[in-house]
Amino acid sequence: MPLWLLEHMTIPKSLYKTVRQRAQFRCEYCHYPELLSSAPLSIDHIQPQSLGGSNDRNNLALACRRCIDILPRRNSESCRVR
Repeated sequence: MPLWLLEHMTIPKSLYKTVRQRAQFRCEYCHYPELLSSAPLSIDHIQPQSLGGSNDRNNLALACRRCIDILPRRNSESCRVR
């Protein structure tokens, strides 16, 4: 992956921490707790950057791997953050 793309995708640690705390350390789509996950939850862009989404905290959601994998196959109405 090109370095410029990695830099573009980087979320500042302080913002990552803010999103995790807001989500109470649970996936914001299915509410699965990070403590039970085999890997740390990831930050997901609700509106993808490729479609004009920003790194604003209101466009970011804490998500488990399962939800990140199935989100692209859902329509926009069914993948709203709860």
